[in-house]
Amino acid sequence: MSSTPSQDRLFVLARRARAQGKLPAAELLARRVTAAHPDDPDGWRLLGEVLAARGRADDAVQAFDRAGDGPTARLMRGLELASAGALLQAEAELQAALAAGLDAARVHLGAVLLRMGEPDAVLRLCADRPDTPAEAALAMVARQCSEAVLGRRLPWPAPVAPSEEQGATPLRRIVLWTTRPRAALTTALLAHAPAALERQGASVTVLIDAPIPQDEAGFEVTTHLSDQAFDARLSELAPDVLLDLDGAYALGRRGGGPAGLLDRRRAPLQAVWTGSVDLADGTVHDGLVDLAWVGPPPGDLPPLTPPPSLLHGHLTWGLLAHPACLGPSVRRVLQEILDARPDDRVCLLLDEGGPDEHARWTSRLADAGIAPEQVSVRTAVDRATRRAWLSGVDVVVDGWPCSSLSGTLDALWMGVVVLTRPSDRRAGALAADLLRAIGRPEDVAADEPDQVRRALALAADADARLQARRSLRQTLAEAPQADPDRAARALLDAIDALAAG
Repeated sequence: MSSTPSQDRLFVLARRARAQGKLPAAELLARRVTAAHPDDPDGWRLLGEVLAARGRADDAVQAFDRAGDGPTARLMRGLELASAGALLQAEAELQAALAAGLDAARVHLGAVLLRMGEPDAVLRLCADRPDTPAEAALAMVARQCSEAVLGRRLPWPAPVAPSEEQGATPLRRIVLWTTRPRAALTTALLAHAPAALERQGASVTVLIDAPIPQDEAGFEVTTHLSDQAFDARLSELAPDVLLDLDGAYALGRRGGGPAGLLDRRRAPLQAVWTGSVDLADGTVHDGLVDLAWVGPPPGDLPPLTPPPSLLHGHLTWGLLAHPACLGPSVRRVLQEILDARPDDRVCLLLDEGGPDEHARWTSRLADAGIAPEQVSVRTAVDRATRRAWLSGVDVVVDGWPCSSLSGTLDALWMGVVVLTRPSDRRAGALAADLLRAIGRPEDVAADEPDQVRRALALAADADARLQARRSLRQTLAEAPQADPDRAARALLDAIDALAAG
């Protein structure tokens, strides 16, 4: 990087802060770098990395754009966005890098598509490069996931045979494995699932592959084990079933690449828990274990409050704002609602960010035709804060093409109706699956115009909103997903059905 010694020092300090996880300081230093040398691509690239690490994908893309539009720059953008969890933006950047002739982007694009739950897209991506080792590994894992979706047992031999005494009895030695123990749904499952499954006659071991203290985890932590030691531990446990709680996110975490834990076939039956829902008949949806383990009502739920529309005379439409959720389609839906109801308001809730971030989101909605005076933006640092914010919302409009399942759960606990519209991505159908499972199919729209129509009909029906406010918490608490023993029974039935398939 050509610059003055002082500028070099700023760049080094920004890099050091980024490596140490001091992201606010790293952003401040990187902005000083770009302000002093606006034509230097290294500074903009560093700023993009920091912004991506902070979860501000849209701002990161803008910074990366200033670094240049060559295929290598787009590959770098895609990798940073993927590591920050901004999968939609990462997919677009990696697709562009591949289209520009950078074939190294292919394997990274495949990994992103796997994390998005699209194994068939990976198979198509790898079809013309079957002899490249990285692409072949991706295709193998994608094929495994795809065949599970079709409800077929996988053809690879199992290294661990079922015990002789098991015979035709159900599979009951279960290992639950996760790299994301603090994810909202995984936390809810781990709080109740092991004890409930053991009450149903199963033997359960939980392995956590995440860098957290053993006493804090509450279960066996395997983060620092080598692959050989980890496999030896699984052989010692001799599970009938290995249930991956992370879904597509975990496929590449063990083994140093996409050919990871599941590829090594450590149990006769390997299943993927998607976090989705289909408990109506206790079956396995698409051959995967689709089960939202909601658990009993949280102990810190605040009291229910009257709908804010009774106090203000207008509706407040809530939106849990995340870069992957607030796409142009959601903005159009909000615009059409407010065009029909100009006195209503929109309230966005962010996971982080101060006044500058609030102004950016207000500007994005203004670009969609929603006046700034109709918009308020708040920040919630935890779920208790989010639930308190939801008490001031009449209706939540779910994100698209990705939905917010944990946000939907919090809204339902607070008696707030959630209007969702499933996309063709698994991450975009989770809220719809939950609402159908608890008997709220009327809150699931077929397409964009249908979501607007349902929103306006609900806005005109004050009695329906008030009844929902009074009953949704109880509806969710009485659902099968909230009863650990019923959910455990459904999970075991799902495993039995998958094994028999």
